[in-house]
Amino acid sequence: MAEPAELPDKGQVIYVYCRSGNRSKQASAKLAAMGYTNIVECGGILDWTGEVER
Repeated sequence: MAEPAELPDKGQVIYVYCRSGNRSKQASAKLAAMGYTNIVECGGILDWTGEVER
């Protein structure tokens, strides 16, 4: 799998989320397999308890 050109720094913080949490887990695992070391997997946005802008 090719590393994303938009993410050249493998130590930068990367926040990953999706609607339900399944795809964010898969994406986080793929990023980790590519050598990224600072991944914050937030799960699904449906579980978010913080404030949101509408």
